[in-house]
Amino acid sequence: TPYGRPSNVRLASNEGPQQLTNPHTGQTFIVYSAARSDNRNYCLGLLELVGDDPMNVQDWRKNTQGCVFYQNPAAEAYGVGHASFTTSPDGRENWIVYHGMRDPANGWAARTIRTQKFTWNADGTPQFPRPGYGPYPTPSGQV
Repeated sequence: TPYGRPSNVRLASNEGPQQLTNPHTGQTFIVYSAARSDNRNYCLGLLELVGDDPMNVQDWRKNTQGCVFYQNPAAEAYGVGHASFTTSPDGRENWIVYHGMRDPANGWAARTIRTQKFTWNADGTPQFPRPGYGPYPTPSGQV
């Protein structure tokens, strides 16, 4: 269920799971969207496979520190979530592709797609940037 809620309700859903594997350590994660995509609190949560069997619920650990990618009011970046992951053309950089909105009161009509580079923490977990609008450097290997 969503963070700190005993049950799942319409305003608090988890959706859009994406597998993410650290290319350096081999650690496996599931990154998922939390809350509703039409509101400012949409964000990303994280599960880590800590055992051998991905079908065994006991082999997963949920990040309980809250969302790992969330709104950034200073950059007018709200409701960020539903991510996918890719690499730069030369394979040297990791990129998150997600949608968010600048106007948190306009729901789904305000959503736009963005992409930003991310890195990895010393413990092997993804280190996502604060969301924003750029401009950002071109991915490495881009002609």
